Amino acid sequence: MYLGEANRKYLEYYGVPKERLYPAIYCVDNQYFQTQYEKLYPFRESIRKSFGIFNHFPVILFCGRLVEMKCPFLLLDAFQLLVKEFPCYLLVVGDGPLRKKWKKKLQRIK
Repeated sequence: MYLGEANRKYLEYYGVPKERLYPAIYCVDNQYFQTQYEKLYPFRESIRKSFGIFNHFPVILFCGRLVEMKCPFLLLDAFQLLVKEFPCYLLVVGDGPLRKKWKKKLQRIK
């Protein structure tokens, strides 16, 4: 079973025959996230403050690898336009080969 195109290509590269490959469907355990929400909600303000967020503006979360395929610089450009009209924050959780380039762009923006 493979998750995503890159994983399928990886398995094919190492000799797994196509007829033995099956896609695994991405799914979300909604009950788990509801339980976590209920457990963590009382700590909402302190969690926001730990990220330097001291008001009630919305937070946009990007959680993923910083790679070209996910277009993180397009996200940053869109965020720069959005924040001019609608005060909010962008929280990025992830790492990848574009991390250094991402940090340099952030420094130029500030």
